[in-house]
Amino acid sequence: MPEPSIPLMPSLISIPADYGKTIPSRGRSTSPIRPGPSAEKLRRAPSRTFIPLALPIDILDFPKIPHTRINLAISVSSPVLMGGATAEGVVNLTIDGGLKKAKASTKLATMSIDRMSVSIVGIESSGVRQYMFRCLMTDLIDEAHPPPVEMAPPGQPISDRMWEVRPSTTLLPFRLDLPVMLGPPPYKSRKNTITYLVSVLVEAKIGGKRSYVRESEEVTVLTVHD
Repeated sequence: MPEPSIPLMPSLISIPADYGKTIPSRGRSTSPIRPGPSAEKLRRAPSRTFIPLALPIDILDFPKIPHTRINLAISVSSPVLMGGATAEGVVNLTIDGGLKKAKASTKLATMSIDRMSVSIVGIESSGVRQYMFRCLMTDLIDEAHPPPVEMAPPGQPISDRMWEVRPSTTLLPFRLDLPVMLGPPPYKSRKNTITYLVSVLVEAKIGGKRSYVRESEEVTVLTVHD
């Protein structure tokens, strides 16, 4: 089955980590309270949370972008996130069905990944109109954070800051530092809603073609005054 054609604009979703304001760190990259699955085997979560200069507004129309060769699953440590604290969790990234299907993937086109990021976004909807009023981001895979060895052989990246990846299943921890005044709490009525999403985006090149894969999960966010 062919992949859906989605009119994404790279300028809106490929955001250099040097841009935007950095949010002060509000916690450890490993939580002593919520260690999560197989925490002793997880690498340290990247500690930089920033506000991107260009908002990923395509998420308003495409909160989920599937792909037959990349599977994403998000596990957030707490169902309620508080302003002034942290949003922690784990992303489960499976490439080509994992190691169990490695032999079946030998005839597939080469796949490379150059960036993987996690965002928390606040969205206000009124009728058919949608507005993104908040976006915080952290990079899980980039030049400063290469893929784990089970995903990509050492000695990379290859050209254009990309890593050629192989069939694998990888758990990648994340942590987003939240400002005290994150935004209004979630709200739903007949005409208006305010929602927050935790979203993970993988930017890849498969068979020479640029591809974007995204998974999102709705979360509850409260400020310290709620």
